[in-house]
Amino acid sequence: MAPESSGTTCDLDHREFQLAALLLGGKQQRVSMACRPELQAFARRRALDMARRGYLAHRTPEGKGPNQLLRDTGYPLPPSYLGGLSNNIESIVGGVESPHAVWRALVDSRSHRPHLLGEGPVFQEQDEFGIAYVRDIYSPHVDYWVIVITRRARPDDQQLLCTPQPAECFRTAANDPD
Repeated sequence: MAPESSGTTCDLDHREFQLAALLLGGKQQRVSMACRPELQAFARRRALDMARRGYLAHRTPEGKGPNQLLRDTGYPLPPSYLGGLSNNIESIVGGVESPHAVWRALVDSRSHRPHLLGEGPVFQEQDEFGIAYVRDIYSPHVDYWVIVITRRARPDDQQLLCTPQPAECFRTAANDPD
C-alpha cells in the first residue's frame, strides 16, 4: 500500500506523508486503508488542541476520549466502540519531530502496535485513517502527532447494550428485534 495524495483523499505535508508511508508499508496486516479528509481534519484538530492547551493525552481536559470526540463530529463509529473516555481509534506522540522516530516509538509500544499494524480482527477491519503533525515551539512537547485509524459503522454491526452501574454489557445482532 502507498499513501494517496490526490484531492479526493488527504492533503498530507511531507512529514505526515512519510508517517503514512510507514503506516501502510512493512508489517501492515490490513488488506487496504485509505486516508480520509474528515479523519485528517479530526487528527489535526486533536493535535492543535493538545499543543494550544499544553497536554498530551487521549482524554481532553474536559474528560472526553477520542471515540466520543470523533462521534461528536458526526463520524459514524461502530456501536461496539464505547464513548466517554474510550479509545479504539487514536495513537499519539509528543516531543518527537522525526516521522521515523515516531513510528519506532509507536510500533515498540504494546498498546499502540496492534492498532497501527492491524493486529487482531477488530483492528484489521479498520480501513480509514488520518494523520496530523503540529509543531508549536511554545507548547510543552513542541511536536504533536495524532494518527486516527478506524472504520465506519455498518448496518450489520452488533449493538452493545449495558445495564446501569455496576454495568454489564451484552452484544446483540443489529437486526435482532429484541
